[in-house]
Amino acid sequence: MITHDLDLLWQVADRVAVLGEGRVLAIGTMAELAEVEHPIVKAYFVDAHRAKAGARAKPAANAPEARWKTR
Repeated sequence: MITHDLDLLWQVADRVAVLGEGRVLAIGTMAELAEVEHPIVKAYFVDAHRAKAGARAKPAANAPEARWKTR
């Protein structure tokens, strides 16, 4: 499976490979990858966390049903 959805990966993947710079940067469980110090891997986890937190804080004004959806 190829995805950028961290929530999905936490739910279904036993092991994950992170690709970047034309190669495999890291392989491991999601917990192991969350601790990887490689700047690209680290930035992805931090940026994805920030984006998710921002999305929760600002539900779409034209989509009141967004209050009820959780991911």
